[in-house]
Amino acid sequence: MTDSDLTLRIEHASGAVSELVVPTPVAVDEQQPTLASIRTLRGLGLLSRAEATVFRAEWRDIQRQLDPVDDAFYIEDSAGTDIFGGRLDDAQERGATVSVQLDSFERDALDTTPPASFSRSATADDTIATDLIGEMPSTVTAGTVEQTTTSLDFGVEQASPALALRALAATTGAEVNFRPDGTVDYVAKRGETRLAVVSPSAGAVTGEPRIRRTTREDTTDVRVVSSSDPSVFADSNVRPADVRKVFETEELDSTSTSRLQTRADTLAAEIADAPQYLEVELGIDPEALPVAPAVGDRVPLSLPASGVDQQLRVIERDRVIDAGGDRLDRVLVSNRNLTLRR
Repeated sequence: MTDSDLTLRIEHASGAVSELVVPTPVAVDEQQPTLASIRTLRGLGLLSRAEATVFRAEWRDIQRQLDPVDDAFYIEDSAGTDIFGGRLDDAQERGATVSVQLDSFERDALDTTPPASFSRSATADDTIATDLIGEMPSTVTAGTVEQTTTSLDFGVEQASPALALRALAATTGAEVNFRPDGTVDYVAKRGETRLAVVSPSAGAVTGEPRIRRTTREDTTDVRVVSSSDPSVFADSNVRPADVRKVFETEELDSTSTSRLQTRADTLAAEIADAPQYLEVELGIDPEALPVAPAVGDRVPLSLPASGVDQQLRVIERDRVIDAGGDRLDRVLVSNRNLTLRR
């Protein structure tokens, strides 16, 4: 990697464009090998964030042009591909550099004026999602929108369209992705199925994996209760009870029995599909794999020393580019998502 393989591009609201070099750590200070040039943090159900290190002198040169609200920031790789796009969150000076911290374009949909009320009855969720995206600023547009349920009652009050879309996805089990170009996807499942095995023997695992698992699932039923009216609730069965029923209970800010039932069924189905909970946090060297796993991907993980050998989904992924190269510093994989034990 040369000193200018990465670029922080700023498209100013005025129409001007600034390009700042994202230097390698060695180009900044050979005594700071742990300094990260780029860090991106992404996850299912999470606001994507990024951090880019630039030279302080270059940052100060363009500070007067900055519009911290309306300027668009992009991290661009050597091929000219935007690996992150969004808005400025903060900038912190650190010696000869500045750490520029960014939020994805979901920030626009979070900050916009929330509708006083949004309500749909007996409506397919892809239509509801499209309508919610239509409530977002023009800087956010619809990408891929898929249907996961044909009829749903859904309503929120004084909620930003981003939070409402996340709430819809949490109800149906769909997944949301705000892309670097400002488009947003609402899909049944993000990611692809990868065939290359992630294992220590392949050189793909870095560090010591942290494993959390259960040998059996006690939950037999899921109950979702209205937080505003506890007399309104919905139950969904996970499995037949051996002797006694074990309920997992969750509150939801809704009195719609349709929405409560859909959420309960979604949670119960995930628990039933993965009765033995497994969660692994590890580092991954993408150079050891044909394709670096992305959020939502299903990857075969083999950790013989820990008795792990199965396909898991990438739930969260932290990518770091520093003196050690381009790596996935922290990857959280699991056979659960909505019932992940964070």
